Amino acid sequence: MGKKIRRIKTVKCIRNYILGPLTTKLRRDVRDGRILNESDFENCFVHHLKNRIDEKIFQISTNKTLSGITINGKSSEGKFLMPDIIVRDNDDEHKLRLVIELKADKRATSAYPGRAAESKINDDLKKLNKFTKNSFLKKQIKYGFFVYLYRDTEWSENKIKKKISKKLHHGRLKIIVINRYWNAKKGKLYSQPTMDRIDEKFLASHKIVVGGDKK
Repeated sequence: MGKKIRRIKTVKCIRNYILGPLTTKLRRDVRDGRILNESDFENCFVHHLKNRIDEKIFQISTNKTLSGITINGKSSEGKFLMPDIIVRDNDDEHKLRLVIELKADKRATSAYPGRAAESKINDDLKKLNKFTKNSFLKKQIKYGFFVYLYRDTEWSENKIKKKISKKLHHGRLKIIVINRYWNAKKGKLYSQPTMDRIDEKFLASHKIVVGGDKK
């Protein structure tokens, strides 16, 4: 009989789990080729979270519409924001506890600071800031997370984390950065041959050719 899993029953413990064990599990998923795109990233994150939280207390939802709030302009009428993942109370579905934004960058040698789609990442950061400033939500949301996955030899995880932190305006907003090329156990980049193998495996798994030339 397997060991019984101890379920997480508080928001603070969920935060600690995300910043610790869950991040380690995501790194393992990346290493083993289970995360190729943002949908994979979201699926793995939710899977690990659902396996640990007490779903009698909390409910996890993805891509839920929050109406009446916007990051652009003064009027919020007809506007909405859609967090990638939310955790809310089970006894009150309108009471949000955590909001999570994920970004998986498929392109190599092009991390957040020099990325063509940098504006999309900045929009996610603006959303998190908005959630903590909104008069209704700021009383409910205890923590927000921005989780960024990328491949780059120039920009270290710490450098990107520091750059992102300048755009988040509340202490309850947390940042997790994962570089596919980073060996977290040894605290350094993988060797060049290992990084080449990561690229080869990533590209081979990412592209599926049906019929015709499979080269």
